[in-house]
Amino acid sequence: MGFRPHIFIGGLVLIAILFLYLLLLVRPTLWPSPAHTEPAPTSTSTPAPN
Repeated sequence: MGFRPHIFIGGLVLIAILFLYLLLLVRPTLWPSPAHTEPAPTSTSTPAPN
């Protein structure tokens, strides 16, 4: 049985897709983007006095 490049390339593509998927899963915990930080309060809401 000879070397089958389509199987080899398909395996590399599959591994690359899985690797990118894992990076996207882990990325929010490692590098929090500025858009996901604590939002600044737009209005100052004070509790109503009783």
